[in-house]
Amino acid sequence: MGASLYSFAQPLSAILPKNQSNLSNFNVTFSWNSAANVTNYKVEMATNTAFTSNYVESPLTNLTTWSSFVPLQGTYYWRIKGYVPNDSILSPTYSFSYFTPSNSASTTFWLKADAGVSLDASNKVQSWTDLSANGYSVIQSVAAKRPIVSNNSVNGYPSIQFAGAQVLSGG
Repeated sequence: MGASLYSFAQPLSAILPKNQSNLSNFNVTFSWNSAANVTNYKVEMATNTAFTSNYVESPLTNLTTWSSFVPLQGTYYWRIKGYVPNDSILSPTYSFSYFTPSNSASTTFWLKADAGVSLDASNKVQSWTDLSANGYSVIQSVAAKRPIVSNNSVNGYPSIQFAGAQVLSGG
């Protein structure tokens, strides 16, 4: 479309997923900053920067978030399209990669803080199950040596915190 007559105090820009991030969850939440004079948005996503391969777009929304599933491992490109009366603007193009180690034959051991964790009565990690095809487990039978789960510590995901003599063993 033609040049916009609207000025934008803040151009359209992404918040999540972070540009060039690596994701292991196929459910992706997109979020972005709103822009002045924009009434509605769409998220455009594809597997190439020309947005011609495996192209998907969100429904028109006045919100600044949208969730979608990515069907295959690989790199995805995305951008936000903002609609102003009689015109539209595009954000820069961002990318993320979706990869699940459990789908790789070379993965021999994979621990994830938000899966396979068994807690004791004190909410300490008693055992942690490997997500690879091997199904290993690590455990700690001594309660005082168990690590703790810290929720929302890394990009909204949990982490396992080890301090001093806290260890898990096994395999």
